[in-house]
Amino acid sequence: MCAVAAAGVFTFPATSSHAVSGGDNALGDTRVVALIVRQNPRMPRCSAVVIKPKVVATAAHCVAAENGKANALEFAPAQLAVSKPGVSLNTDVIANRARVVQVIMPAGYTNRWNPAAGDMSAQQDDIAFIILDRAISAQSFPIANIDEIAQLKATQKPITHFGYGLQSAHALDGNPHSLRLVANTTGASRYGVNHHASEVNTLSTHDTATESLCAGDSGGPWYATIDGVEKLVAISTGGDGCLDTPSGASGILGTAISPYLDLLAKIAKR
Repeated sequence: MCAVAAAGVFTFPATSSHAVSGGDNALGDTRVVALIVRQNPRMPRCSAVVIKPKVVATAAHCVAAENGKANALEFAPAQLAVSKPGVSLNTDVIANRARVVQVIMPAGYTNRWNPAAGDMSAQQDDIAFIILDRAISAQSFPIANIDEIAQLKATQKPITHFGYGLQSAHALDGNPHSLRLVANTTGASRYGVNHHASEVNTLSTHDTATESLCAGDSGGPWYATIDGVEKLVAISTGGDGCLDTPSGASGILGTAISPYLDLLAKIAKR
């Protein structure tokens, strides 16, 4: 399992990422938004999903300072913005983006990644809730609970991933993309007993020979149909890279959203 923070598997690089084939253009799909550093208004930092009209969820490592103290931020909230759902970042109206006013992460989250020393803290509780200055969408989806997540693992159902980093060419196109992959029977434990993330609070999916997530997809939402209802399941937090490992050996890690919803009690009236 590659690092999501230090090695930058999902954090967006300054240059184009490796190609990811097999994904579908999701332009106009309201199930995904982009997190943007305002100094680079046409380049996504990460992906995200609307939880409430003024609240989005993303990966904590997208906003946390690397090797900083717990809950230290890499960016001041005012430096960040969130796009309208499903837009092209090449052409959307920048004034329509919401500005970030607050970032909430689980207590004690740290953005460190040193597998050689047994420190994989960056993927433990790797989720953040971002509070916006305005509503960007009235749409929201029911969120899968822990029992339903366990069911997805046990039955190895398909999960649809969304992200602004996923692409079908060797250059970023500024659009969201989607990809459907099959759930694995385990989450963090798939990557060894020393992995710090909770098995119960995580799940994973299989890459294929032609399909994977890549840089910029961190924080992107996972959806699955559970008992006939489409539900929001998790957000992308790590991966083995852009098709650089054999089919069946690589995978993508996600942090389940439902175990962390108590963090939103701090902003319940927003």
